[in-house]
Amino acid sequence: MNLNSDFNLFAYKDSNTCKKVLVKVHYNSSLESLKTNNKSLDSIFQKADLNKDGFLQANELNLLNKLANYARTLPGGTDNRGVLEQKQLDTLNKQLKKGKIDINNLPNTGSNAPDKPWSEGLNRNIKTIEISMNAKDTIDNFGTIKEELRQIGEKEGFKVQEQYNGKAPWMEDSKINRADGKTYVNYYNAADLNNNEEVIRDFEKTNKEQYGMSVARQGAVAHQGSNFAAGARVDSNSKHIGASYLEGGNVLQTLKKDGSAGAVVGEMSLAFTMSAMGLENTAENVQKARETIANDLGISSENLTVVPQYDFHVDMCYRPLGDGQFAVADYDAGIKFLEERLSSNDPKLDKDSPANGAKTMRQDYQEMLERLKSQRDETQAIRQKAEQQLKNDGYTLVKIPCFGNGTNFMNAVGGISNTDGQTFLITNKSDYPEINDMIERSYEQNGVDRVYFVSTKGALNKMGGIDCLTNAK
Repeated sequence: MNLNSDFNLFAYKDSNTCKKVLVKVHYNSSLESLKTNNKSLDSIFQKADLNKDGFLQANELNLLNKLANYARTLPGGTDNRGVLEQKQLDTLNKQLKKGKIDINNLPNTGSNAPDKPWSEGLNRNIKTIEISMNAKDTIDNFGTIKEELRQIGEKEGFKVQEQYNGKAPWMEDSKINRADGKTYVNYYNAADLNNNEEVIRDFEKTNKEQYGMSVARQGAVAHQGSNFAAGARVDSNSKHIGASYLEGGNVLQTLKKDGSAGAVVGEMSLAFTMSAMGLENTAENVQKARETIANDLGISSENLTVVPQYDFHVDMCYRPLGDGQFAVADYDAGIKFLEERLSSNDPKLDKDSPANGAKTMRQDYQEMLERLKSQRDETQAIRQKAEQQLKNDGYTLVKIPCFGNGTNFMNAVGGISNTDGQTFLITNKSDYPEINDMIERSYEQNGVDRVYFVSTKGALNKMGGIDCLTNAK
């Protein structure tokens, strides 16, 4: 196990030395390796081993986190930044032995549930948008992106904060804001994913056979360690340690038409969850992975929609808007726009392209049209199945014109303004003002009051966008 796979679960005060001791664990830690010579604490570890196999799986580590938070509320504690005293450990151990604690329904004491389930649609109030302090090292023009976000925040009433996210610029991926206000973090590392590569290859092979294409590999969160960086910042009272392997960009949290919490997840998250959990690719295990993901997101399994994906993450392809409503990319609308412009005699088309001064706009549009037609045909089977699945699960679809690689208007951040209650959407800026105008009109026709475009070309060149770069809270 790599050293960076260890994380601090909680801390206690050694009654013999009076020093603070950090309990470091990783997935599948053995009880033998966690022996502390503290009888109460060792007994608590034994109680958390629900399946009695001598090792602590993700759900059991999550239980230990909850027990530690509960113990901090017990008498005998001191003002020592959450370090557990011996009296608290003894009391917790006694209550567990006497069955006074329902470990199946133990809340994370101190976490605050939101007034309504958290979603990524327009029906949320964003207080803070986090960005990576290291994004400037890998994303061109990131200073401009940050300043444009700050200016939008002044208008809409949210703050922009920089946070450490390891080496990764993609803040969205390393943690997920659950529907109930808690924060999902997984602590899997590269070795955990590599132990069961076969199940991932099975999914990739099936996609190739069914749709004629496969998507780019996930796993960067575990490989880069940004999950450990994110997890260290999350208060233990609101932390949910995930058994699944999820990357934030491959999860879109929604509100269903009835206002209940839902989520749309790309099917490769099933593959990586099964890989991390050491499960073979069987129908029974696929269902187990679905239920694990739903539990980690804090939603009912009936409200989890799994769709085939044609891009690295589903947040590049779809965008929740109103309750029970999804925006999907309309390739035909983009193709029609380009064909009509190319058939016109507009002299602007023969001037230098705003994206590439070595070409005219007409040449740029022609190349864009050819790429767009190819991408439409290549992804058609997957998109049709995914959109049908969304409809089957009760979502209404609205179409937003798509212009292919180099532009992306699905990867966006939306919410309700804290200043005037209007809805807004922040998306990626195209080099072509007339395309931005078309996108703005399309979103305004579907419930968005204000649309902002951010200069994220540096992120788009690295297969990401404004939603990937940010984590809204």
